[in-house]
Amino acid sequence: MTTAVQADNAIWGRPEPPRDRWGRYLIIPDGAKKAEAHTRATTVAGALESRYGLERYGKRQVLIGAAARPDVITRAQSANPDDKQLYDQLVETCEAAAANDAKANIGSAIHAGCEQVDLGGTHNLTAPYDRDVEAWQAAIGVAGITILTDLIEQICVLPDYKIAGTFDRIVELGSYRYILDLKTGSVEYSWAKNAVQLAEYAHAATIFDPVTKKHRPMPQVEQDLAIIAHLPAGQGRCDLYWLNIAAGWEAFEHSVWAREWQRRDDLHQHWAPGEVTEALGTRRIGMVTRIQTLAFYSGALDRLAACWPPGIATFKASDRHTSLEFDAIDAVLIQIEREYQAPFGPTDPAHTHTR
Repeated sequence: MTTAVQADNAIWGRPEPPRDRWGRYLIIPDGAKKAEAHTRATTVAGALESRYGLERYGKRQVLIGAAARPDVITRAQSANPDDKQLYDQLVETCEAAAANDAKANIGSAIHAGCEQVDLGGTHNLTAPYDRDVEAWQAAIGVAGITILTDLIEQICVLPDYKIAGTFDRIVELGSYRYILDLKTGSVEYSWAKNAVQLAEYAHAATIFDPVTKKHRPMPQVEQDLAIIAHLPAGQGRCDLYWLNIAAGWEAFEHSVWAREWQRRDDLHQHWAPGEVTEALGTRRIGMVTRIQTLAFYSGALDRLAACWPPGIATFKASDRHTSLEFDAIDAVLIQIEREYQAPFGPTDPAHTHTR
């Protein structure tokens, strides 16, 4: 039987994986030696999320915090309007004053208390948050849910997408296993995001141990449904919800696409005086597409870089190219496409070479 001390040690002794400056997990892929950045599952899940309600909530919180910190208002009045870094810091101060940090700390404490009792130990939460843990235990007891104690707060990985996240629980209900997530804040605006997030967990391939740096197979769980346990902080109640993660997985593919779309940097070019802008824009788009096709051929992009016309900027380095420069790039692309027997991309509207 797990003692309270063992339960506490299991939580307090659990290491976190290292992260980069953007908060991405640094995980060693299975069979590799060097850690690679893995995007957080919550980040991908939010790519399609409607931000309207959350953004309005955030604005209200900043205003509430500003009202509580007149010194921040005074500092803002005296600041350079172009000092973005300072204004960002002042906004963060207002958010903290509105108790956003307090809510996060309380949520983390409730999570830890629930985890301690799930592991067979005790918690030290006082009123009103002790009632939240009691509500959690009562809800899962009535529902007939069994907590799998070796599958609490584990890091799961989708290696094909370089995505990782930490699920709260894997539970059993009858003969089925489900992903379960505890939410202590509002869930009003986040059902869509939650569906994608838990779908990612359910489709993970491995569980990563940050101590041993090893992967083990992800247990099989249901991929159509998951469970949300809504435990609003301080209210002493726990509501359970089924979550449609089959729909979430459909949305996941679109979320990945949306993130790629947001990173596109080939959607504009500078209007060069004296050039036929429409024709040059068409040539640039066509050549970028051909380069993207070459990316599927091992070594082709390195070869292209080695043969790139000297003195001409790449498409990433510049959006200003003349017709003569496009001619030179086009000739190199034809050469590489022939060498790698790659399918030819869009026809260059100003093509003067024979493929």
